[in-house]
Amino acid sequence: MAQSVLGKINYLTDAQYRKAKAEGSIDPNQIYLTPDGSDIKDYVNRYTEPNYIVATISTSKKITSNARIALDTIVEQSGTKLSLVSGAVKIGEGVSKVRISASFFIDNWIAGASYGWGKIRKNGSNVAGTINSSSAAHISTPVATTIVSVESGDLLEIVFEGPAESTARAGRSNTWLCVESIE
Repeated sequence: MAQSVLGKINYLTDAQYRKAKAEGSIDPNQIYLTPDGSDIKDYVNRYTEPNYIVATISTSKKITSNARIALDTIVEQSGTKLSLVSGAVKIGEGVSKVRISASFFIDNWIAGASYGWGKIRKNGSNVAGTINSSSAAHISTPVATTIVSVESGDLLEIVFEGPAESTARAGRSNTWLCVESIE
């Protein structure tokens, strides 16, 4: 027999539920039922609220080989569990898995350079990346979507490895990181 993750079910009047919620005495591991259904709406919203962030750079940035690109602009965000801190996306409380993707548009590409490697790092370690090459004056390197386990406080950042003195182009359609909480 399956064991419930939740504790007990509490039957409260609307007034009792509002009072307990205002006092902060609602236990997130229990279900509260009220005649108007506000309790169920709160429970569902708490566990199904979308939490995502898309961050970019506001101005193009010169990069060196294996350079961290400090994100400084949020272009889309929903929820409060993900934030932009010191150029990286910080994972908040209650998030254990995220879906991540990124893209790099690099200008001033040096003709004959062997490759460009766009990476997503978690706490300084690579968790996703794509290698690309180009004979043109620029290179576009998208990092495919993947799922990563995380903990509160983890930092996700983007890094580009390629020829020195290239430029990461700013803007949502150029250089960005997307993080979405899925668990």
